[in-house]
Amino acid sequence: MIVVWVSTKKEKFCGRGPLVGRSPGAFLILVLLACTGSETVTTTLTVEEAAPPPAPVAESAFFVWYNPGKMVYRSADGKKWDPVAPLPADLDNWYNAFASDAGGRLYVVDIQDSVWTSGDGAKSWSKVSAVGERPAGMNDESLFICGGAANEIAAVSSAGRTYWSTDAGQSWTEKTRLAAEGAGGGGMGFQGGCAFSRDGSKVVMSGWYFAPQNPQLAISSDKGATWEVLPQPGTNVAANGLGFVNTGLAFARGGGYSPGIVSSWSDSGKAWADGAEIRGAAGMEYAQQLMATDGGNTVVVWQNPAKGSEGKPNVPAAAFVSTDGGKTFVELVGPVAEDPTPALSDEYQAMFWSNGKTPGPI
Repeated sequence: MIVVWVSTKKEKFCGRGPLVGRSPGAFLILVLLACTGSETVTTTLTVEEAAPPPAPVAESAFFVWYNPGKMVYRSADGKKWDPVAPLPADLDNWYNAFASDAGGRLYVVDIQDSVWTSGDGAKSWSKVSAVGERPAGMNDESLFICGGAANEIAAVSSAGRTYWSTDAGQSWTEKTRLAAEGAGGGGMGFQGGCAFSRDGSKVVMSGWYFAPQNPQLAISSDKGATWEVLPQPGTNVAANGLGFVNTGLAFARGGGYSPGIVSSWSDSGKAWADGAEIRGAAGMEYAQQLMATDGGNTVVVWQNPAKGSEGKPNVPAAAFVSTDGGKTFVELVGPVAEDPTPALSDEYQAMFWSNGKTPGPI
């Protein structure tokens, strides 16, 4: 924007040609308009450039990927969901491999364990080029990932291993195991959890393993060098979502044919407390649930749309929102009215939170 002030004055002057002077932050132009004896009329124009508009503020948001359709949805608060874009047709992924780092970069791992990233809030994706060889066995395992500092990703595998990358998934380093050697996590059906604290100082991981290792939940304060094992919030439970809240941790379990529960871990009390049951679908509809947190007090549970049982109407997707760290929830209708393929078992979903920054390509 250009702002111009014009003033006119009379002074005793007689000469020829323009006089141009410069002052800090502005241009002063004196133009000789007339010379009539002892009086000269001059005009002063001061031209200033206004300050540029402020940069747009990044808006944090929860993201859900839902199949059928491979569509990514976005919500600032879990209450209103808007479609962003479907994943690329050649990105064949599994339900649990999405994350975002502190720089706002989004990640997804496909079924070949290749990393894809988005720097524009899930509007477009590109495959990351690998640098060097990966740790032995990593390509044969299913991975559950989470994002830490900018370009930092951590992963827990179906074989009980943990991995770290600090270059947006181009190269990886194996860290200390989460589960014992020989642990099995169900291959592509591996159900795990991974989350960084908001300041990036801690990471928590979980894995639903079986013989010789039971389900494991542990936290690290040294980027996977050592792990402190935590008690489970139940017996042989798998995480439908794992995240930090202001008071400690939130762990979602259940769902399917039964109500879901979000359990809260208190750092001060070193104990779990169960919140209210979460069940949007009435009757015996099968409705999968997922949970994510913003690292503070907001916890969102997404429930897939379900086919109505015993002739009842189909149930739409639902979102359950908590602003007290997972103790209480408000149920809201999600963006999918009903399962578009009720006769097929093809529902996969993932959920994560991002701070809304858009770092662009790597």
